[in-house]
Amino acid sequence: MRFIESIRMTGGVTQNAGYHLRRVAQSVTDHYSSAVADRVVEEFRNLIRHIEKEYGGDSLITRKLRVIYGAGIEEWTADEYATKKISTLKLVHDDSITYGYKYADRSSIERLFPQRGDCDDIIICRNGLVTDSSFSNIIVSDKTGFYTPLSSLLEGCMRQLLLDDQKIKAKEISVKELFNYSYIYLVNAMRDMAAGDRIAIRKGQTIL
Repeated sequence: MRFIESIRMTGGVTQNAGYHLRRVAQSVTDHYSSAVADRVVEEFRNLIRHIEKEYGGDSLITRKLRVIYGAGIEEWTADEYATKKISTLKLVHDDSITYGYKYADRSSIERLFPQRGDCDDIIICRNGLVTDSSFSNIIVSDKTGFYTPLSSLLEGCMRQLLLDDQKIKAKEISVKELFNYSYIYLVNAMRDMAAGDRIAIRKGQTIL
């Protein structure tokens, strides 16, 4: 089994590495063993030290450290990264989809992506509930606060950090309830809740 881990590097320093290492440990333990997981986590720590040393002079550059691994690290890249602007989202329904681990095989999601039509990305809905976009967790907001779907497909690292910091709360969000909120944010290891990334929720305009 192969997995993928994407870690943000800012100024040559990896961000939220502890959350990523915990996910690596859990994924490898569940699919191999705890002994294998200990070894893979140590490989990740060594890789992070190497990457930070190599790119330590990147004062203003953001990089995406992308690692493919299974029972060991298989390959990695650390390319410069620019956030893609997302303005429109298409609701796509699939009641059988699962993606509980960050598998390198994303075919279950990739087969839904073409249904976006002219929109920038999709919102995957399962059994009438909002889950994730094709590449990010979702956060919505109204006057009462910020919320993430309890039914998310993948419990992402940025999502978990925001939950731990009590900046967001998890709750079930139905497709119908989605339009009661004011804004939607797409968050992952490379994207935070910066105001520039928020999308005003307008049925038939920004969300179809």
